[in-house]
Amino acid sequence: MKKVGFIDISIDSYHPNKCIAGLRAGKYKDKIDVGFAYEEKKGGGRDVAKWCEDNKVKKMASPQEVVDAADAIAVFAPENPERHWELAEYALKSGKPTFIDKTFAPDVKTAKKIVELAEQHKTPIFSASAFRFADEIWNWNVNYRGTNRVTFVSTRGAEEWPRYSIHQIEMLIPMIGVGVKRVMQVGKNNVVALALDYGDDRSGVINCIKTNSQYGLNQGFEINVVFGTEMALSKQLTSGTVFNRLAEAQAEFFITGKEPVPHAEIIEAIRIIDAGNKAIQQPYTWIQAEQ
Repeated sequence: MKKVGFIDISIDSYHPNKCIAGLRAGKYKDKIDVGFAYEEKKGGGRDVAKWCEDNKVKKMASPQEVVDAADAIAVFAPENPERHWELAEYALKSGKPTFIDKTFAPDVKTAKKIVELAEQHKTPIFSASAFRFADEIWNWNVNYRGTNRVTFVSTRGAEEWPRYSIHQIEMLIPMIGVGVKRVMQVGKNNVVALALDYGDDRSGVINCIKTNSQYGLNQGFEINVVFGTEMALSKQLTSGTVFNRLAEAQAEFFITGKEPVPHAEIIEAIRIIDAGNKAIQQPYTWIQAEQ
């Protein structure tokens, strides 16, 4: 039985709770479990001592203790990507499979720094939004990809760009690949409509629409894909199983050390976010993505 160690700022939060539940209920539950946890400081909910007691996990005094004791590591702090380097640095030198929650890094420079350290120490790394594992995306890649080149992807989703853009970006990248050259914000008011140009026959659009629950409106996630010039598909994503699929991917990664997401795709997500942040401040202006 392999043991995973959790490292977080506030352990009693949505992602660690989803992860431990998914690992313990998934098809690899007899091969892997969460054994250790470290919390930097208490946020909401239970403190780390109570969380560990309730989940039958051993409380550790530092990230180093977690890494030394565990077979694999999960670094969370999804709302604080600026802390991922510090929280994950020791794990990245360990050679042990290390999951870093989305959003992977606060900027392209830090993303590359994390990847380079992992590669230097031959540490397998994994980072992704759960929406990368939506049934529709996996099924399309299996059933339609073949020799058909994806030339256009548009995504649509809810809420503000800073917090939720990663979900749409992680839907887009598995379909269209990497290499975005420039982006432009063409939306107004509360709408982020980001055009992506890849410098070849590929292009994309990301729509991040803030909703108003006062009127009972809910903006779901949708993806539209054009294969070549002759075939197009459109789907409203069913989000109910994405966390189960993510947990399964995490378990396989922790057990085997095989990386489910290429490093180039992890960095590509941050390239799009970085360029998008700048484009939103300068509408109708092409912003070059950092190389």
